[in-house]
Amino acid sequence: MRVLGILVGMPKTRNIIVTLTAVEPVCSETQPGVLLTYRPYRAKLDTEVIEDFADLSLGEQTVPTVNGVGKILRLLRVARLAAPSDPTTLLGKPEEVCDTLERAIGIRFRVKIRSRSRIRFVAWTETGIETVENVTEVIETPGDFFITLQRGRFPLRIPREKVIRHQTEMNYWWEVLSINRL
Repeated sequence: MRVLGILVGMPKTRNIIVTLTAVEPVCSETQPGVLLTYRPYRAKLDTEVIEDFADLSLGEQTVPTVNGVGKILRLLRVARLAAPSDPTTLLGKPEEVCDTLERAIGIRFRVKIRSRSRIRFVAWTETGIETVENVTEVIETPGDFFITLQRGRFPLRIPREKVIRHQTEMNYWWEVLSINRL
């Protein structure tokens, strides 16, 4: 038996100073928003840029949408730019938000970040490609692959005889938790 990937515990947070380097509208019908790009200042990270997405979806006010509006409002506060009196006017308008946030490019501020990762299992079979997202671990036995999912009760079972080729992918990124003035 071989374990192919394990997701371990809650990652630690770090407070670092960053510079806002770019804002880019994401004009998607299902999930409009703004892609925010930061450059760490004097921090030793495994990346030169941190990308963060602020969701500005219309319709139901979901947690990602509320978080996205909150990120935009905190950036406006840090940059000392006027925020709208009604924050819901930001929803569904990524181009207008980017026009306003372009004035904040080059400003330094403090963010709290934590490293995040996600494991994905991909299996090529004779009938197609099977992709399993949000994997906690993959256990390989002589006859099967047992895939444990995050928040899943029972593992998925994929028979080895159906799998031509398989791959376990791990994506890493930095998640911005809070934005504060220096």
